[in-house]
Amino acid sequence: HCVTGDVGEVTAAPCSLTFKPSDWNVQQPVTVRGVNDDIADGNQAVTVVIGAASSIDAGYQGMDPADVGVVNVDDDVAGVSVVPLAGLTTDETGMNTMTEFTVKLDTEPTAA
Repeated sequence: HCVTGDVGEVTAAPCSLTFKPSDWNVQQPVTVRGVNDDIADGNQAVTVVIGAASSIDAGYQGMDPADVGVVNVDDDVAGVSVVPLAGLTTDETGMNTMTEFTVKLDTEPTAA
């Protein structure tokens, strides 16, 4: 069983591993993937928590393996995009030509 400290930053799978007498010594991979959150929140340290084992073998029942630290590297930068920045024209009457530009945030804000 595994969970991540922040599913908005990383996911881990599979979250259930089964070891049998025939493969007890074979490593089983757990894949951790970063999640694109569109928030400029900097690199985020996340812990993948590996839960206690459930086993009929008393030696392993309840054994809690070490958790794993992961850093999700942020690719977002706060900013504002304005398009176009030049080339717009109108006339003095304001009736014959109109133009417009757009403004948008590059990342999701962390506060209202």
